Amino acid sequence: MTHSPEMVDTDKEPYPWHLLGRTTLFIASFLALGLCETLRGPTLLDLKDLLHSSVAEISIILTMGSIGSLVGCFAVGVLMDRLVRLRYLVLGCMLSLLGICSALLPYTPNIPTIYTAAFFSGLGSGAFDSGNQVLLLDVWKGRDAGPYMHALHFTFGVGASLSPIIAKPFLSNFEEVDVHTAPEDEENNTDYINVTNTRYELDKREYILSQEYNVRMLYPLVGALPILLSLGYIVYFLVDLRKDRETDKEDDKDEAKCKEKDKEYRGRKILILAILLVFFFLYVGLEVAFGTYLTIFGVESKLGLSRKEGSDLTAVFWGSFATMRGIAIPMAIYVEPEVTMIFSFICCLVSSFLLALFAEASAILLFICAGFMGIGTASVFATGLLWLERRMKITNRISAALTISASLGAKTFPVIVGQTVENYPMSFMYVVLGISIGCTLIFILCSLLSRSLLPTRQPESEESVELEVYPEALT
Repeated sequence: MTHSPEMVDTDKEPYPWHLLGRTTLFIASFLALGLCETLRGPTLLDLKDLLHSSVAEISIILTMGSIGSLVGCFAVGVLMDRLVRLRYLVLGCMLSLLGICSALLPYTPNIPTIYTAAFFSGLGSGAFDSGNQVLLLDVWKGRDAGPYMHALHFTFGVGASLSPIIAKPFLSNFEEVDVHTAPEDEENNTDYINVTNTRYELDKREYILSQEYNVRMLYPLVGALPILLSLGYIVYFLVDLRKDRETDKEDDKDEAKCKEKDKEYRGRKILILAILLVFFFLYVGLEVAFGTYLTIFGVESKLGLSRKEGSDLTAVFWGSFATMRGIAIPMAIYVEPEVTMIFSFICCLVSSFLLALFAEASAILLFICAGFMGIGTASVFATGLLWLERRMKITNRISAALTISASLGAKTFPVIVGQTVENYPMSFMYVVLGISIGCTLIFILCSLLSRSLLPTRQPESEESVELEVYPEALT
């Protein structure tokens, strides 16, 4: 690995152990972020029943969260650039906002209120996600921040994989409420409202609230974690108040020099970047929609899985997703980005094709393909950035454009899928197949254009890339 002249010679300087405390806090916070962000997927049906709404109505909370995330991303960027000394305080407040709004989500009395809570939860999430990654790079400035950035993404995946497992004991088991023998006097029986075959439909809200463990207990427990971790940011804010922090303007000068070097291929690189924006829009939309609606598909499809089995299905996806992200860390040292991308696309294409054909025919096949979809989607975002970095300097403007594109994909596709998945479950799998094919074709096009239009060059160093990535990319 080559290092830029500005980097500290890590062979001569002792390891900066004093930075590990802050780094551990960052990583633990991303674990909490992964838990809160993906908890809505497996609990969406219970939230729907608490408010007596439909899947189409309750799925709007995903959109509101994404809009809030986008607003928070831009807001914290402005604040942290202008109020450098308050960075830890701002991030601590955003983490607390995420925890408080998440904890209050199942206690909202109506649809508009839960939309509002979801918006502010997303605002805290997006602001913290964007700001924390920039802060990590700043803390390790001049040193190799790569392993810690990868660890940040990995722990988000771990949190995402744990959320359906943690949620499982708190989910209602309404689909298993079944009476094999109908009561003799149905009219006078007050325990049941409607008779459908051998199942007597209870009031779902009352059934959920009658359970000892339900989502109203789950959300406050999960929301408490980011609230507690926010105290660590406040502590570091107070510690840093005692230190004089100088503004470093060398980064701006370096960026200006890089822009001069890249002027020759400016138009060609804009073309590649524009196509990649579409790619990241589709990819993040696929990842978020697939992880969110797996539980609902399993329950509403012909397979008729219980909600707990649907939660297991989501856990398989996020578990394989997190595992592959961990494997991708050492894998990136030995394997070229193009090879990793090809492997990822093969997993996604084969899995989505089988799901489009047989998703409702076999529960075992559904679980297997969900696992391979997790493997296929796990490293696409990070590998795509590495592939792009080898062809151009990733500046703050480029990373901002990628953030916007990813955010739009994350909030667009869950809404599209949510409108049809309840009544036409297989439409979900057709959308997944279409996006997988689209991403593959777009990357092939980018590869061809980059070979014919851009000179290949080796990356200067991992630390020369300034990234501000969106989180559902984490996912």
